[in-house]
Amino acid sequence: MEKENRMKLDFSHGFMKEIIRNQIDRDNYDKEQKLKKEKPNDCSKHRRPERQLYKPPSRSAQKNSDMTTKSTDILFKLVFKDEKGEIHNYEIENDCNLKAISYKIGSACCLSNKLILALEKFLKEKRSKFLEN
Repeated sequence: MEKENRMKLDFSHGFMKEIIRNQIDRDNYDKEQKLKKEKPNDCSKHRRPERQLYKPPSRSAQKNSDMTTKSTDILFKLVFKDEKGEIHNYEIENDCNLKAISYKIGSACCLSNKLILALEKFLKEKRSKFLEN
């Protein structure tokens, strides 16, 4: 009989509905925050821009360069501006590894794998056109 006389919470009351809604909202917010902490965006981090440092020629290199000619020929230059407004310059040579160059460009500009493969295909087509002429 004691069980029947006890007062129970009325979950249909508006105050209880508000508490339940707040708990659900808090759980959803916590899940979103955990996902953000687990997968930080590496591309959003500020990176120091690549600088081309001056390397003075050594004396032995000057003597060797006079005796031999340069065997690699630059076919074309790839110049583009990324989303941040930075200008990138790459020299595509006759015997260079286009896959390595496309991955280097892709990692510098935070490109997806599909775009990196498309860039590699584009560079191969351009190199073949320059070699035909």
